[in-house]
Amino acid sequence: MTKKKHLYEVDLMRCFFMFGVVLNHVASTFAAALGNKATPAGRFLVSTHLILHFPRFGFMFITVLVLFLGYWGRPEKQNWPVFWKKRLSAAVFPTSSGTASFWPFSC
Repeated sequence: MTKKKHLYEVDLMRCFFMFGVVLNHVASTFAAALGNKATPAGRFLVSTHLILHFPRFGFMFITVLVLFLGYWGRPEKQNWPVFWKKRLSAAVFPTSSGTASFWPFSC
């Protein structure tokens, strides 16, 4: 079996989208601290924050693309129960504990 070529372009896109997601979180924090003030700075922050929602969708696309490229054409890796167990075991506990910790406040 030949080794697949490493795609550095995909790594560059992943870095770009991860940086965008971090910027989105920073802008959200600043927007929450600033409040709904109709100042020029507040309007600029809101408009740039809306633009920064794009990297979230790009990050999800790149994540799926990397998973697809890693499993494509490799029947030895296509054991789907193991695939889902690996992914879900790493996500179920943090997600459920995070949701449970906010549950009393959602009433």
